[in-house]
Amino acid sequence: MVFYGLPIVHPNSILVVTINGIGLVIEAVYLTIFFLFSDKKNKKKMGVVLATEAHFMAAVALGVLLDAHTHQRRSSAP
Repeated sequence: MVFYGLPIVHPNSILVVTINGIGLVIEAVYLTIFFLFSDKKNKKKMGVVLATEAHFMAAVALGVLLDAHTHQRRSSAP
């Protein structure tokens, strides 16, 4: 997840964002290839899984941003 390295969560974390961004691009290429060559049944199943995961990650990111209002609180371990 690229979220935890973004400047809104933790300032001065460009290295984390860079490596996570590269991983995100590689994963997107993999998923694109998978969806291009997959049959209709697998496309639907994986589409549901991907959408569920995206909604969950969005909820986690929103919860972190709304609950912890400072960079220090967002960066600290519970």
